[in-house]
Amino acid sequence: MTFEQRLLWSRLRSAQPGLSFRHQEVTGRYVVDFTCYRAHLITEPDGSHLNSENESVQDASLTADGFTILRL
Repeated sequence: MTFEQRLLWSRLRSAQPGLSFRHQEVTGRYVVDFTCYRAHLITEPDGSHLNSENESVQDASLTADGFTILRL
């Protein structure tokens, strides 16, 4: 993990009680950085390995599955 991802991960792990995040989780056809199933939330830090076209396809697929995508 990058420094930024480690920092975000430490914050997400200490999120509100009842919200549990998973790191590098297989969600649908994709492996995403941080997922909270209870909130249907996926968090992806910028600078990932995908280009913007692939991100758009991934976001559309995951949104159709009921997730909200937050790119930082």
